[in-house]
Amino acid sequence: MLRQLVLQLQAAERAGDRVRWTAVADQAIHEGEALQRLYAEAAPSPDVKLQLEREHAMALGEGAASSPPLTAPFLAGSVVGF
Repeated sequence: MLRQLVLQLQAAERAGDRVRWTAVADQAIHEGEALQRLYAEAAPSPDVKLQLEREHAMALGEGAASSPPLTAPFLAGSVVGF
């Protein structure tokens, strides 16, 4: 599912379709959050669940070793180099 959404995001980017890109990005966020919840619910122990939550936060740039978040070119006013 996420792979298809990435392809749709790329197609919307190439077409310069901001409305479509935003809609697909929202859907991708929803799917990613649902996947994260499934992983957390399937954790065999509280320690594993905590580790998954930490790794998820780090992947989102919320951990101690985070880097600046990436922004979509549309937010920066450019569609080049997405």
